[in-house]
Amino acid sequence: MAQKKRTFLTLIDVLVSAGAAVIIFAAWAKLTHQSYADVLLTVGMWTETAIFLVYAIIEWVKPKSHEEDGDALEVVVKNQTGNPALASMDKMLSDAEITPANLKKLGEGFQKLGTTVSGITDVGEVVKNTSDFGAKTKEATAAISSMSSAFTNSANT
Repeated sequence: MAQKKRTFLTLIDVLVSAGAAVIIFAAWAKLTHQSYADVLLTVGMWTETAIFLVYAIIEWVKPKSHEEDGDALEVVVKNQTGNPALASMDKMLSDAEITPANLKKLGEGFQKLGTTVSGITDVGEVVKNTSDFGAKTKEATAAISSMSSAFTNSANT
């Protein structure tokens, strides 16, 4: 198996990862109140600064050819035949007559259902209040009966 030649950009990628590791380790040290955290954060930030400067210099010296990127994108789009799974899914949706209009109707149906459920909650409150009213009426009837007995006894004596 042939080894790939390491390029300058590969080295930069390695340095970026190493610099990020220093920053992450320094952040951990700061969070755990290690004595060396401040020094490590400073070293990590200077490392990241140097890395960003190198990236800026690379872009200045050898800029990316954005036209090449656009050409590659056009080739991919031209060669793309579409995902067969999506095509079969579109066919299933059309066979089932799932259209935007039907989905809108479904949404409206769910809204009506929500309104109905709210109404059922109100009916439940009415039933509870009716039950409470019935219990209070029985208590009032018992109290009036007791008063009637008291008046009758009072009148007989």
